[in-house]
Amino acid sequence: MAVHLSSALRRLAMGLSINNPYTDEIRQNFPQAFDQAVLLKPVLENQYQIQMNEDELAFTSLHFEVFFERHSEDARLSVVLVCSSGIGTSQLLGQRLAKTFAQELRITRIIALGELLATPIKESLVISTIAIKGLSVPVIEVSPLLNRHDIGIIRQMITEQPTPTNHLVALLQPELTIVTQEQLTDQGAIELIC
Repeated sequence: MAVHLSSALRRLAMGLSINNPYTDEIRQNFPQAFDQAVLLKPVLENQYQIQMNEDELAFTSLHFEVFFERHSEDARLSVVLVCSSGIGTSQLLGQRLAKTFAQELRITRIIALGELLATPIKESLVISTIAIKGLSVPVIEVSPLLNRHDIGIIRQMITEQPTPTNHLVALLQPELTIVTQEQLTDQGAIELIC
């Protein structure tokens, strides 16, 4: 993104812009990423005295989308679905969970209770159509039809789960980030940081 923004800022400072033939598709297909680019727009415009058009926003939003896709699976809870047979009811439940919690849950296995008890549980959560006790991970018992009550319980469990910490990102502080248009040597960058 830094490389893209560097050239975009130079272009826009000179009053040049490029056409993005996919702007409408990007806006429609990646709304979260486009929203992030829209939030970034006033910051860049104020900082660099430029005007960003929607084509530039669409290009910028692609970088956000790449980031989201790269990190989306890491953020979702891994789930194993369990029923007495591992076939019919849990397949239906799997489809309903995938539709309702696509951004929050990643279903790794759909199995029968016997198989669950015979294998190590690597997932963060067990969602089951039958009562299970004594597991090392949280268990939610739900109806195979996934009613509103079940959805509420699952949402509550998701919010109670600790979010994984990216230790590198935790070290980054916005007030210690310096963005500059000038090309710096190693020595110049050290002097700027100091």
